[in-house]
Amino acid sequence: MIRRLISQQRVDAAPENFERERWIVVSDLDGSLLDHYSYSSEDARPALDLLRQLDLPLILNTSKTLRETLDIASEIGIRSPLIVENGGGVFIPKKSAKGKYWAAENDLLRRKEWIPVGTRRTDILKTLKHLKFERDLKFTSFDEMTLQGLEIHTGLQKASLHAALDREFSEPLLWKDSPTNLDWLSSKLEKAGLQIVKGGRFHMVSGKHNKGTSLDWMRSFFKTSVSSHVKIIALGDGMNDLPMLEAADIAICIRSHANPTLKSNRKTIITSNKTGVQGWNESVLSHLRNLQADPSLATH
Repeated sequence: MIRRLISQQRVDAAPENFERERWIVVSDLDGSLLDHYSYSSEDARPALDLLRQLDLPLILNTSKTLRETLDIASEIGIRSPLIVENGGGVFIPKKSAKGKYWAAENDLLRRKEWIPVGTRRTDILKTLKHLKFERDLKFTSFDEMTLQGLEIHTGLQKASLHAALDREFSEPLLWKDSPTNLDWLSSKLEKAGLQIVKGGRFHMVSGKHNKGTSLDWMRSFFKTSVSSHVKIIALGDGMNDLPMLEAADIAICIRSHANPTLKSNRKTIITSNKTGVQGWNESVLSHLRNLQADPSLATH
């Protein structure tokens, strides 16, 4: 726990404030914790090691599928809940023998509970097919792409593509049409109970959930399990991350070469100095060290 790393004098000065708070970190993947091109998290190793040392939960909140995210979480060693497909589903893992949020060697993620939230992909595809024909829209959905096309546009190897296609609550589109037609599609989807959001590489069509609504659920989950006041540090770089950042206590936009800096009228958003994974690492280390030195900083 962070508490053990704070000087005894500081703990004695504000034990009540510290005890009632439980901090968790919630993060986007592509362009944030994972490099936009190589999909590597290696530059985040110092921050990941500190999170593991403190046993603080790291929740991945991504547009990726459950199958993709489980592979990434297992590789990093995460045992925290996972939010997938822009809040469309929440995966709750079984606790390890010690109940920690980080895996020991060969300690694989096993499912305790899978909570579906969003509109099913089959229904989304029916609506998209109808609207595409109605206005002769120029876009290509994942469902319409060949494996070769998916490999080119996603940058994923063929071995990883089947996991990316294993979707339940969303459909990525490669948009090739005008902004006017995008507005038209957005309006029609709205009437059908759906939405379209720009992500890092694709436009994502889903039900009316987002990365922010799933954060509210996650607060309640951790509050119930740890009996503490839950506070969240959230990190992301794309427009689909904005609801997540606005729902967090500390919101960090990871500087990006691919996306504009995120701004909000509702929330103060900090922008990292460095870009991509290096910016993620720098930001997490900085804020964890601030909390170690003075937990009251988290309320500012």
